[in-house]
Amino acid sequence: MKSLDQGGVFNVTAFDPNKVRHAYQEPKVFRSIIDVKPSDLNTKFIFTEVESNKALMMIGATTDDLVRMSEFEKQNIPGTPNIRQRIISDLEGRRLKTFAAAVEARNKLKKENQQPQKKATKGVKVVRKSDNSDFEKLKKKQINTLLSYQNQKERLRKSEEITAARIKETQKSRAAELEKKRVESIINYRKHFFRRPKNQDIEKLENERNEERQKENEQLQNLQNQLSNTPKKGQKQILDEINNLKSNIEKNENEFIEKLNYLKSAETQIKSLISPPEKITGNQLVDFKKREQERNLILKEKEILLMEQKKKLEKQILEKEAKVEANLRAITSQKMNQLKQYRIQLRKRSQSAAAAKKIIEQQKIAKFQKVMQREQEAYERAMKLKASKTTVIMEKAGETWMKQRNGLDNAKKIRVKKQFHVIEKVEKTIERQKAIEEEKEKIIQKQIKNLRKDTIKKVQQKEEYEELKRIVQNDPDSNPIELAKKYHVKINS
Repeated sequence: MKSLDQGGVFNVTAFDPNKVRHAYQEPKVFRSIIDVKPSDLNTKFIFTEVESNKALMMIGATTDDLVRMSEFEKQNIPGTPNIRQRIISDLEGRRLKTFAAAVEARNKLKKENQQPQKKATKGVKVVRKSDNSDFEKLKKKQINTLLSYQNQKERLRKSEEITAARIKETQKSRAAELEKKRVESIINYRKHFFRRPKNQDIEKLENERNEERQKENEQLQNLQNQLSNTPKKGQKQILDEINNLKSNIEKNENEFIEKLNYLKSAETQIKSLISPPEKITGNQLVDFKKREQERNLILKEKEILLMEQKKKLEKQILEKEAKVEANLRAITSQKMNQLKQYRIQLRKRSQSAAAAKKIIEQQKIAKFQKVMQREQEAYERAMKLKASKTTVIMEKAGETWMKQRNGLDNAKKIRVKKQFHVIEKVEKTIERQKAIEEEKEKIIQKQIKNLRKDTIKKVQQKEEYEELKRIVQNDPDSNPIELAKKYHVKINS
């Protein structure tokens, strides 16, 4: 079979603007597909042998399908590195299979051309038949392909918008949940930090004062008993001691009231600093830290004041004990032992209170560190979850790209095969016309005129089809309805 190309080169390289490769280079020229290796096809090329080009059309391929992917194209493939490498391997394997199939088809065509052709019989009648319907179908198929491409593109865009909205909503809900947990943990910590036994310091002061009152009442009762049992000459000294004791009792009572009021005001001042926010973000966190520092300073000042008051109280107690010893030398040794034990217990209580307070502070610091550690771990888990979701999305993008590539390749393969069948049919028709011309010259002369008319129409139809194909390939977003009206193609509404 001979080629329709007057130049002797049967070039079937399809022009696809979405996949133009090496457009800045002149295409290489090879005689036949058997003269090259797959590793040599790194840029755009053409074959001068008719059988090689026909073999490519027969299997539904073009010369672009045999060109190895460039590094730029490999980098543009979406997905993770593993998905990208798998896609590259699949496409390379497909290229090698296409090359082997083209070589096999070329050898088959070569053998068919070498066999002698049968001559047409004299009784064969040549019937004029128009093949314009083939081009009409091809134009209609181009319009339908454009419609399906635009519909698929619209569906893909909507699905991407839905996916992006879901991801954004998930991230927003996750951030809100983390913020809520963080605020709850801070509030719980602050509640725990400031949760103590009710009025602990005040109750302690009241208990100590009650014990002092009991002892003072006992001393006063003893002196009154001594006064009743003492003669009038010795009652003056006892009356002086009773008056001194009463003045001391009144003084101690005033000091107790003053300390009690101070503790209540300090407790109120600390509680006024506690205002756990419902939501801490941005500059509020800085304000919160400042309030924490102010609270710590107040606590330290309170501790210093308490230590000073403690020292003052101990000094006063020692002075009172000295006065009591001076005024109550007549008390028995058992009473003196009880007084010494009381002093020892008082010192132990003060030491144990300081140690307990230090332990509580250390426990609070340790708990705060644990809370911060839990927040850090929650943040790290969220980042890992985000990375895993990103990997899944990238893998899906790579798989979607491969499916689209397979669909486009299959569509191109079907289109090229149809082109080959059309061209093959035209070639067979021409050969048959030439054979009949040898048998019936008169009929052939008539048929040639008709054939010229049909050929002109076919050329016009083919030009319209090629123009429509270029428009569809160069501008996939063009309006299919306007194209159908322009090229007289009937499509389903």
